[in-house]
Amino acid sequence: MRIFIAYLFVITFYLLVGCSAQKHYTKFLKKGGQINCIKDTLLVIDTLVLDGDTLYTLRREIVVKDSISYKTRWQTRFEYKTIKEQGKTKRVYIRQNNKSERKQIKQVQKNERSKNKWWLWLLIGFILAYVFRYSFIIIKAFNNIPLKK
Repeated sequence: MRIFIAYLFVITFYLLVGCSAQKHYTKFLKKGGQINCIKDTLLVIDTLVLDGDTLYTLRREIVVKDSISYKTRWQTRFEYKTIKEQGKTKRVYIRQNNKSERKQIKQVQKNERSKNKWWLWLLIGFILAYVFRYSFIIIKAFNNIPLKK
């Protein structure tokens, strides 16, 4: 009999001190759980006309669907993961777009550089200076030659 009383005492003590539903609920929320309450209501309006001049309107709301859904931490992680992957694909697409734009810009700049050949004009100038220098020396030499009369 004493064992039964002790056993009953331990069970009642555990029930009084044990975890409450509120503690489990807060633990669920801390670990990333979400609870979504969805209510679909239907509004019914009835209009009654009595004696041609009095109006009575009756409004009733009828709950069509009342559902509570919950998401665990793993489900929310999966959703975030899919969102993250979608963001990655957008970034890859933008990066590829930018890469092709950079290639086009480089090609345009190459074409502009090939049109502007300033070094060619500098080379032509040096060659002309060299040619004119020796041509003036040759002309002076011909001017100093005595001519027969």
